[in-house]
Amino acid sequence: QLEEEDSGFRLKLSGQRSDDLRVPNFISNEEPVKGAQLGSTYHKILDNKSILNLSSKEDLNKYLTSLYNSGSLTLEELESIDKDRLLIFLNSDLAKRMSRASKENCLYTEAQFIIGLKANEINNQLKSDELVLVQGVIDVYFEEDGELVLVDYKTDKVDKRYGEETLRKRYSIQLDYYERALRQLTNKNVKERIIYSFELNKAIEI
Repeated sequence: QLEEEDSGFRLKLSGQRSDDLRVPNFISNEEPVKGAQLGSTYHKILDNKSILNLSSKEDLNKYLTSLYNSGSLTLEELESIDKDRLLIFLNSDLAKRMSRASKENCLYTEAQFIIGLKANEINNQLKSDELVLVQGVIDVYFEEDGELVLVDYKTDKVDKRYGEETLRKRYSIQLDYYERALRQLTNKNVKERIIYSFELNKAIEI
């Protein structure tokens, strides 16, 4: 069975009844614990923008050791990390773009948001226009040439033959909401939406 990480994305109905509200699976809180924990560990490591300056295994080892020594990572979390996959990301074109944006103070991580949507916008089978609060955390976004690039890290275990399409189907709705939130918060256009898959070692445009 494929594992999904925790999307960090929740809905809350503003009224008293929520049992009739059907929402996409990716925002339920029923992801396997192991997948959610692994995703959380990667997010914790990548939240510090200084990691984008690392490109060698030696430097990455020092960085991870410092997180462990400071108590930011447990031994179990440290051992769960695939350092080779992290290095592939850190040497990718996407990481280089993020690093440039960081140097220009245009890189933002773990951006929390809350937006209000009508229930029938969440699920078109519902006729209710009751307000639903959509709460989430955007892993990364950065500004490039006056527009925004939205990035979401994923550690899901997926079949390599169909992995890209699996991730697109699984998370396209989530990124729809993230894009909408960014547009509302910044009044800027989102020119790219990217999932970076650590399982597939690649950036996937959605």
